[in-house]
Amino acid sequence: MKKIKLKLSQFLKRIDNQWQQLSLEKQHQYLLTFFLVYGLFSVIVFIKIGFDIVTKKESIHVEHIKQPLQINKDVNSVIDSSSTIHKNCSYEGK
Repeated sequence: MKKIKLKLSQFLKRIDNQWQQLSLEKQHQYLLTFFLVYGLFSVIVFIKIGFDIVTKKESIHVEHIKQPLQINKDVNSVIDSSSTIHKNCSYEGK
């Protein structure tokens, strides 16, 4: 864990040094670009949410969950495990 912290600390110091070596105009340009892209993404998300609200369906169809396997009282019936097909076990071997 200490090695990870040390590597992360060194990485962040190196990035900070690179940032400090940039001119103030470049730093300003990068920050402005970052916030413009962030704002653009925010506007796109708000438009998408608004569009979803306007075009929502008026009613939601809700129904009870149906039991996939109906238990059969017949003793000769076996349920296939790969599907819900009921098979009869009336096998007549010769």
